[in-house]
Amino acid sequence: MQSKSGKYVVYVYFYPTPSGQRIVPESALSGQAYLCSPRHEIFRMTLGGSMRRGLNLNTDGEKIGLYMHYVPLFTFSQGYDHRPRLELRGHWQNPNLVMDDHSSIQRNFDPDGTVYRGGGKERPYMGEIVPVTLQPGSYSDFQAACKAP
Repeated sequence: MQSKSGKYVVYVYFYPTPSGQRIVPESALSGQAYLCSPRHEIFRMTLGGSMRRGLNLNTDGEKIGLYMHYVPLFTFSQGYDHRPRLELRGHWQNPNLVMDDHSSIQRNFDPDGTVYRGGGKERPYMGEIVPVTLQPGSYSDFQAACKAP
């Protein structure tokens, strides 16, 4: 993802999970993600998401939403900061996901690519919307893209 604050690389893997809800007509998704910042920092993230319930094997054109937040490797206290948080919305264009970040890069990163640690009142909710296309690839592809200038 190319934003005003620099290049971000994201790697995701996810799978369907039971949502436990009958009211919301969506299928739940769970997984993990890794985000590489313009400063080449890698953030390990928990991923969740949703798609329309009852999809068949062809997902082409179907909407999908993914959200993820940082989870430190060692969490000894309840009060750790979950930033950065990333939200991606879009649709399948098989085999790719064509999405945008719903302004989450702008909300979670400063112009120099560091994680924003201030309060939410100073930042507008919507700002720059960054397009992203997720393509099939491996974690080693992600690592190589993260290291690239």
